Amino acid sequence: MEILTFIITWLFATTSMTLFSYIVYLVSHCEVREPELLGRVLKSQKPVTRKKFNSNLLGWITHYSIGIIFLLFYEAIWFFTTLERTYINGFFFGILAGLIGVLGWKLMFKYFTRPKINFKVFYSQLIIAHITFSLTAILTDNILTSYF
Repeated sequence: MEILTFIITWLFATTSMTLFSYIVYLVSHCEVREPELLGRVLKSQKPVTRKKFNSNLLGWITHYSIGIIFLLFYEAIWFFTTLERTYINGFFFGILAGLIGVLGWKLMFKYFTRPKINFKVFYSQLIIAHITFSLTAILTDNILTSYF
């Protein structure tokens, strides 16, 4: 994947995942918005080097940075294996990424601030959000490589 295609794919995939989480939040009234939760966790930590920092901004930056890591993981799989960029593979990558995401959040909540949220709803939507990320990444890559 070329760098511009990677960047566009990363932005679309991460944004689609985020939009899905915000829709779940609006419908369920349960806090599931990853950037917001990351911001809360970061806000609860005492920064060593700075007295003031914008935890919401850091939550968003962290969220999109993790999106880069997941997309790099997908790219490595496609590059080093015979697996193809199909929607069915994207679906299963999304499930795997969602389970990895659940594990990451559980570890973070174990060692840092544990918010008062509905964890069943949060973890369930997190898996579906990662499927959304994966399928959007496949779709975006297919469109960009077909037309450019």
